[in-house]
Amino acid sequence: MDQLREHDKRITAFDERIDAVFKSSVACQRVGQIEGVGPKTATVIVAAVSDPRDLVGISPPDSDWFSDSTPVATKRRCSVSAH
Repeated sequence: MDQLREHDKRITAFDERIDAVFKSSVACQRVGQIEGVGPKTATVIVAAVSDPRDLVGISPPDSDWFSDSTPVATKRRCSVSAH
């Protein structure tokens, strides 16, 4: 049971970090405006896609669609361990 509590704490910590990245990134918030896309999915998309033109069928409004205030360090946060 202690192991489950520890996993739950780690999941909560990851959720909080992802939510913080989402709130601090205009790019994540833009992607989050797509119907059915929440903060976690939007953050993963922004972290995984370096150039929105790589997405088939997507035509961003300008070349700065993802690069606004999303530094590389923010993109790396998604893969950093919570310990």
